[in-house]
Amino acid sequence: MSASVRSRGGRPAVLSKEKIITAALAVIDQEGLEGLSMRRVGALLGVEGMALYRHVPNKSAILAAVVDHLTAQAATADLPVDTFWTEALVDFGHRYRAVLLRHPSAVPLLATHPVSPAAAEALLAPILAAVDRADTGIEQIQFAFQSVAVFVLGHALAQVGTPTDGQAAQSADASYYDTWFDIGLSALYRGFTAEPARGR
Repeated sequence: MSASVRSRGGRPAVLSKEKIITAALAVIDQEGLEGLSMRRVGALLGVEGMALYRHVPNKSAILAAVVDHLTAQAATADLPVDTFWTEALVDFGHRYRAVLLRHPSAVPLLATHPVSPAAAEALLAPILAAVDRADTGIEQIQFAFQSVAVFVLGHALAQVGTPTDGQAAQSADASYYDTWFDIGLSALYRGFTAEPARGR
């Protein structure tokens, strides 16, 4: 199936799933989640909305792809080989928050739509790479990862509010949220590095 379609102006336009995801994110950034539609994404790409169906089955698939696209940007990379898994986890927390604050209108989407198993595996890969150097079970590390992800999402929601029409609520003092985030993430870090709780 060819990726070439005819734009509204008669010029050939080459679509791809990657371009559709990028355009969808731009719409979300500018107009909020409520502004996202196949027609709006198509208009931004210079094609009819129906042309998108060659590459994505529906709007839900676009939303899922946007979630994976943004979480992939938070993947930890290029850490020293002797990085302990908790350090990689904290690095992920800071990266993930930075991604969310760059796209505040997408925060509610990531808070309500899980990443795909493939995207989650990519996020966990650098953390699990340090498992051999840790006396910690994989299950505990996975729970720790999920805990950090939920904390980051919840904190981002508290900071940006519930954006509408592409406009996120802005804090009068961003340093307050920075301090709050650092204290919370540090507390999680200390908890993960402490002795595991014993069952009662």
